[in-house]
Amino acid sequence: MRLFIGVNFDQITKQKISQAADILKAKGVKGNFTNQNNYHITLLFLGQSDDYQTSAAKKAITQIKKDPFDIKLQNISNFGKNIIYLNVTDSVILQDINQYLFDTLKKDFLLEDNRFSPHITLVRKPNLIPQDVDISPFDFTVSEIALMQSIRIEGELIYKPIFSHKL
Repeated sequence: MRLFIGVNFDQITKQKISQAADILKAKGVKGNFTNQNNYHITLLFLGQSDDYQTSAAKKAITQIKKDPFDIKLQNISNFGKNIIYLNVTDSVILQDINQYLFDTLKKDFLLEDNRFSPHITLVRKPNLIPQDVDISPFDFTVSEIALMQSIRIEGELIYKPIFSHKL
């Protein structure tokens, strides 16, 4: 199984994120836009995982002892010319959770580095990178961490939660 640990969003937040994608489309951006059902923040990418590794990931997630916390979603940015994303700010707790997961799971997974930049991918392989995109900031309360499976069904990429832990 191809796995990652992440934060999922409720339907209202997914609609707000979709509005940001719609603004990009209105500015002429074309590319591989993320399906609204796949919006998430990756906390740690694990890759191909066996049953032992999957159990280790579940155990690590259940040991996260944090209360629900708020993050702010704002500003469009990009990773080079390949990805346009919605930036996540006020994310010190996300950074802490990422570091904990990395430190805990590095003995069970081949984790090469831990450069963590919390974001929500909006479009891959865009035809252009627009400048001065105005997105009204909005908050989201993180109240759950999920172990996600990345699968393709009939050619469509789907991120499916297989385990979750409430904060």
